[in-house]
Amino acid sequence: MCLTGTVNGPQRRATIETVVRAIVEPRVVVNDIEVVQLCEPVEQVTG
Repeated sequence: MCLTGTVNGPQRRATIETVVRAIVEPRVVVNDIEVVQLCEPVEQVTG
């Protein structure tokens, strides 16, 4: 899993919630991290 984003706050690593929210929305700000890309196919991430 590779998450490319911009760290806007003290949070430096993407959490499971960040990944889940990123699947729901390609661009979403979670935990001060703007997730802009998911390298893994959604089919492999969910389940």
